[in-house]
Amino acid sequence: MKKKIKELIITALFMSLGLAIFKYLPMDIFGENILFDASAHIAWTSFALYSIYIFIKDKSFQIPYIVLSTIILILVAIQRIVSYHHNYFGISMGLAISVASIYLSKKSISFYNKT
Repeated sequence: MKKKIKELIITALFMSLGLAIFKYLPMDIFGENILFDASAHIAWTSFALYSIYIFIKDKSFQIPYIVLSTIILILVAIQRIVSYHHNYFGISMGLAISVASIYLSKKSISFYNKT
């Protein structure tokens, strides 16, 4: 349980850093009405869904949860594009930040446990 909470904290830190670099920095440079900044909605929705996933103990529920999570992320992405808050690049950046943050947190936890 403690390891999972550490992993979530590290994931949140990596996501925050990624959003600072790929969302807020471009917005400072190009203005707030750009469409290619990373989607924080996608990143934080991914974080919320991953937070639930990490605590699922029943292995038979994991695959349906992944399918449900994918549907939720697609709906959020479509809403962000339709409302002209992001383009495909911004949505992809938000997803890339999410995946990279989860991957890096897992690697950092395994590195920490080896030392």
